[in-house]
Amino acid sequence: MKKKRRINLGTKWNIFIKANTSAGAGLPISFLLNISILPLFAPMFISDNPLQIVLASLMVSVPFYWASVARMFTIDLAYVKYQIDISPTTLFRNLYNKLKR
Repeated sequence: MKKKRRINLGTKWNIFIKANTSAGAGLPISFLLNISILPLFAPMFISDNPLQIVLASLMVSVPFYWASVARMFTIDLAYVKYQIDISPTTLFRNLYNKLKR
């Protein structure tokens, strides 16, 4: 039987930095989506001034950023605490074994 691999993503600080980096990579995408979608759902709050649309999209993007950081941090922390291995080889091996049955 194979020895179970210990999951170690580092300290809580490293996990937090990883979550911030990942959320920061998605922030421009969220910002651009908000620019295109926000005028459709909130036309009464936004005038025809393009700068106001950009500022409103930026204001909406910030809570999405922190929600994404909190979600990634919580999930990674749970992986470490409960020793859940989510490496692709483990996931594919488990899927193969379940399909084989």
